[in-house]
Amino acid sequence: VSGGDGKRYNGNHGGSGGAGGSLLINLKEPMSGTGTIKAVGGNGGWYYAGGGCGGRVAIHCPKSTIKSTFTGQIKVHGGATAAATTWGFYDSSKDHAGSGTIYESCGDTEKFLRIDNDDGYADKKSLATTIVENVVKDDALIKVGELQLLGGSAIAFSPLGLPPSVKVVIDTNDINGDASSRIEVKDNQILYLRGKDVKGREIEIKSTKEVATA
Repeated sequence: VSGGDGKRYNGNHGGSGGAGGSLLINLKEPMSGTGTIKAVGGNGGWYYAGGGCGGRVAIHCPKSTIKSTFTGQIKVHGGATAAATTWGFYDSSKDHAGSGTIYESCGDTEKFLRIDNDDGYADKKSLATTIVENVVKDDALIKVGELQLLGGSAIAFSPLGLPPSVKVVIDTNDINGDASSRIEVKDNQILYLRGKDVKGREIEIKSTKEVATA
């Protein structure tokens, strides 16, 4: 369910890549086997045309002590921005489209969200993947379970249903990832880190606002 690549048309015009689609996988037990599951964004076609954002993959099954033995790959990266004048080449100095999301709540894995924009372009930057959630004024809280950020990805949060003046708490549990990724904290948002397991490396927290740790 991947997005198609953009095409060149009318001389120096290029179409943007298409967005990745969505996959909802409901299982009786955790996944096994191998292979590749893809919901990736398409690449831009020509002259700085943008890529399409990554898609969504969600895996659900009953909670248990059974671990997944799946050894394949799940890819949801965004598409690359096209180079100015060379067909089939991409401009690593330009922002790539944002990653999609991989959500897993299955077997011994519960409420795990992974954002991974690793598409093989080592020097890329990435637009943020924005998590949109309905919140109410009396409980201005966005809860995140286990979060993993990889491959130059970025995450931001956008609450619905609140005026801009109301502060929102983003409450996170374990975070892990690599040095290429970042969390963006916007105006009137407080990022509350209950735990920070970053495997010996730092995730950048891009914020001019409040960050609290437990």
